[in-house]
Amino acid sequence: MKDQIWKILSDNNLEVDHYDVTAKILFTLNDSGEIEAISVDTKNADLEIFVKGKLNNRKVEVQEIVEGKVYKLPLRVTA
Repeated sequence: MKDQIWKILSDNNLEVDHYDVTAKILFTLNDSGEIEAISVDTKNADLEIFVKGKLNNRKVEVQEIVEGKVYKLPLRVTA
């Protein structure tokens, strides 16, 4: 699933003010295997909007969906 998310986020035209911007993404999966972003903890508002826009309601392939499980994913964007 992590590789699928990286692929979704790699298609971007983000312009970051700094050389290294980080975020902590919290998300869950619904019963259809779609991502529901809970939060994107970052100091960069553009990155937060981008991540939520790209991930919300995107279907990922997983072997077993555990409804209600909260997944954590660190993200680092470099210029």
